[in-house]
Amino acid sequence: MKKNVLALSISAALCGLGMVGSAYAITDLGVAASVGAATQLKGNNDGVGHNLIVPYYTAQGKNATAFTLTNTTAQGKAVKVRFRGAENSDDVLDFQVFLSPYDVWTASVSQAATGEAMITTTDKSCTKPAFTSGTGVNFRTGRLSAATNVAGTREGYIEIFNMADVTGTVLTAITHTSAGVPKDCAAAAFTALDTDMAQAAYVGLALPTTGLVANYIIINTTTGTSWSGQAAATQALTAAGAPTTGNLVYWPQMATGVGVNVSGWTADPLLTGVTPIVTPTMQDLPDMSTPYISGLAPTAGVNFNAAGAYVAAANDQWAAKVQASKLTTSLAVTGVNNDFYVETGIGGATDWVFTMPTRRYNAAVKYSTTSLVFTDYTKTDTAVPGTVVAAAPAAALPNLNYFDATNSALSGSVICVSGLTPTMYNREEGTAAGSSVTFSPSTVITASFCGEAGVWALGQTLAAGGSTNVLSSGIANVAQGVSVNNFAAGWLNVATAGLGGRGLPVVGASFSKASSDPAKTYGWSQPHTSSRIAGFVY
Repeated sequence: MKKNVLALSISAALCGLGMVGSAYAITDLGVAASVGAATQLKGNNDGVGHNLIVPYYTAQGKNATAFTLTNTTAQGKAVKVRFRGAENSDDVLDFQVFLSPYDVWTASVSQAATGEAMITTTDKSCTKPAFTSGTGVNFRTGRLSAATNVAGTREGYIEIFNMADVTGTVLTAITHTSAGVPKDCAAAAFTALDTDMAQAAYVGLALPTTGLVANYIIINTTTGTSWSGQAAATQALTAAGAPTTGNLVYWPQMATGVGVNVSGWTADPLLTGVTPIVTPTMQDLPDMSTPYISGLAPTAGVNFNAAGAYVAAANDQWAAKVQASKLTTSLAVTGVNNDFYVETGIGGATDWVFTMPTRRYNAAVKYSTTSLVFTDYTKTDTAVPGTVVAAAPAAALPNLNYFDATNSALSGSVICVSGLTPTMYNREEGTAAGSSVTFSPSTVITASFCGEAGVWALGQTLAAGGSTNVLSSGIANVAQGVSVNNFAAGWLNVATAGLGGRGLPVVGASFSKASSDPAKTYGWSQPHTSSRIAGFVY
């Protein structure tokens, strides 16, 4: 019943704003048929999901990144692919990929002659907008800081999620023929997705199911050294834990302004409000905070106006906040572990990547004033956009946020998250290797996660403007040199208690290299292992 109440209430609000039935109306939550059966989100350690996070891409230095996106099911899928910069998760490029059953889409990211990252593909699958085979598309700098700008496009992470399953004439259009190409990426039914979203079933969209998988490989194009990994996956599940349908969240891939307060559809603090800091367009939606599961109705004491009535309006950000919080919870860890190798005798070096893909729905940076902007998880707007209602007493509010002013601060124009406790060990749990002898474990004095996809250069000292030894990460304050106490090799634990012991949403990996011969360099990578709050079960 909750999902029906939620669907009807938000549907009524959307109608009140003139959105349902309009030429570009969103279909999720606007009509009951667009609300899926899922009531929870959970990380899937098997790598298959509705949502995927590729923890790192880079086109820094001589590096390039290739990745594959696979549909493992018999259902067609309309997939959003968004590249976000390492600095503060700003959108640097996004587009849609339409996967026919059992389809694979491939692309690579490298550095353009003008310095930006660019994406190139020769894949035949339908996309919006269409790619020209073999011709690179440069990443965009319009939403990055003036200080980082072009360099800010060259590293970051990728978010991928299934907006809708594809059916009917649209499925026919995107499905590959015996010649190995889609039947018709210019079919009327396919192009209609840009102009008419009022009738989801009519245009060939259905509730999204699981089944996406992604893999990536970073290649140094000079030495041939490579590092590979798998995307982190999250699934939408029933209360019993079975994969099921999410909400239909398709929006046209167009630069058209949305025209209304989008607080009901995103928790991004730069996009929301009557006077948003960044003017949202159709292609900004959906994001990973767009309500994807049902049952996001308010709890007692939350989002009530002065008269004691719950406010359910399209500018009411509550459902998006709960969605963002649930997704963050599915990724949250209380500790991260991995190995490091920095032995000089073999030319060893290690970089660690820590990506926090949902921090954007808690904190962002307003570059015009170089100031932090937080999503407020303690109040809501009324039906009149921009009017603030006093929140219920703090004790009545659930702990939904994972980042606030107590653990997040600016270093230059980059958000850094504090409250970490790193502890390192050498391999023998005895004395340290190297010239400075001590006993292990030894604790790093200070450490923080800086940037949305931060890079720790273990055992390295980075000069101003310097790059890390393995990944060539070079964004100021994103790349950090972190001491390993002169240990040549060992492992590191980073405790990430977060606010109230809820942990932090961290994914990532260790990237190492070694060379005993100038002509040969070896590379390997390992995903972080993690500990989670009590009761978390995959």
